[in-house]
Amino acid sequence: MIRAFHTSTTSLHVLQSIGYSFIKKNISNTKKDNMGEINVSDGRKEISINIKEYRKVSDLTKYVAMKMNISEFWLEYNGLRLKENSPISEIKFDQTTKISVIYKKLHCFFKQCYNKAGKINSDCNYCSKNYCAKHRIPESHACIEIESCKKAANSRNEAKLLKEKLTRNKI
Repeated sequence: MIRAFHTSTTSLHVLQSIGYSFIKKNISNTKKDNMGEINVSDGRKEISINIKEYRKVSDLTKYVAMKMNISEFWLEYNGLRLKENSPISEIKFDQTTKISVIYKKLHCFFKQCYNKAGKINSDCNYCSKNYCAKHRIPESHACIEIESCKKAANSRNEAKLLKEKLTRNKI
């Protein structure tokens, strides 16, 4: 009986030591993940923020608004909207944490242009981003897919010219 008690005590001790080290490891990783640097991006501009300085998401939102000079937005992490009154310590950040800034209104995606994007014909067919009336043409917003735009225009023009080409003399 004593021997069985000794064995169970030993195994309990082993389990406690394994469990203790496992819990300790998770806590240290959680602290490192929650208390590190995070990146906040709106697609145009990205800033790095030390998360230790903020207790609530609302504090972080105010800082992002001031730093990026924007208004009317919310923050998302892994596709989920962060609630303003929730504490930051509850959010489980991983090592490549990136928080997205989502605008309440569609804004022009062109650099330094914060005009409202149109609801119809505001997205570029080639890069799939929204632009205002001034920047909706691929040449005006320096589209990253400008080569495919030019090739498509050339092929349309070529097809039109071949269709109108004379096959025999009219005389």
